[in-house]
Amino acid sequence: MTGCFLCGMGKIEGMQTTQYCISDIQDALHRLKIDTLHELGLSGRGIKIAVCDSGIRSTHPLLEGRITKKIQIAFGELEDNAGHGSHVAGILSQTAPKSEIFNIKVLDDNTNGTFADIMTGIETAADMGADVINLSLGSYAKTCIIDNIMCQLVDNIAFERNIAVVCAAGNGGPGISPTIPAGAYGSIAVGSCNDNLTTSNWSSRGPFCGMKYPDCAAIGADIYSAWVNGSVCESHSGTSMATPIVSGLIALLIEAKGRRLTRGEIEYILKNGCIKV
Repeated sequence: MTGCFLCGMGKIEGMQTTQYCISDIQDALHRLKIDTLHELGLSGRGIKIAVCDSGIRSTHPLLEGRITKKIQIAFGELEDNAGHGSHVAGILSQTAPKSEIFNIKVLDDNTNGTFADIMTGIETAADMGADVINLSLGSYAKTCIIDNIMCQLVDNIAFERNIAVVCAAGNGGPGISPTIPAGAYGSIAVGSCNDNLTTSNWSSRGPFCGMKYPDCAAIGADIYSAWVNGSVCESHSGTSMATPIVSGLIALLIEAKGRRLTRGEIEYILKNGCIKV
């Protein structure tokens, strides 16, 4: 079954150096006050985060030495010819700077994916010992999705194995239905906000089938991060870009707690430790 899209890949705002990219991501983390956790000594050390995406360009300066495991499921270049997975991983590398990143390629070089490949990637990530699974991808649901097989898989992994499954909410704006798998009960659905912490107008949101959606938001507008051309960084917008910030934040919280967090614990921390946008 095909039909997955990427919750990102907005217009390119420009190209910059790696150092500029680091400063841009750090500015977003400062606005979200995540840098205060870094100042407390939290870095995500030892926490394993799987990026299920289009691959990761591990030779980019932002990502050198950060990729500890690589698995290819979809066709194409494992090292990423699309750029999306590298962009996501670059943001993650700054949010949880000592975490271990798994490159699990579930999307091809045209950023297309099948439900079968993505589900295989999710299961593989869990079996490889991932503490957090980042899914900056999805497909819009047309009906309530309680019986969707991918959502059931996410629920099982989140509730039975205490693995945080963090998903991009989508870029359809208000009133658009949840994406699969972000609409799963077990997922942490992430929307996007701007630098001034107001909701991005294109970020999917709104109640659907009795659920509040998304669960949280992070800065996802005009974020510079790694790309596939040497040491170049590019700026993109989307809930895809917000999602790795939340994945990295959860890695910091797991490090602080000394164990994996339940879905309920993560929801409690997000509701009580974040500002309303």
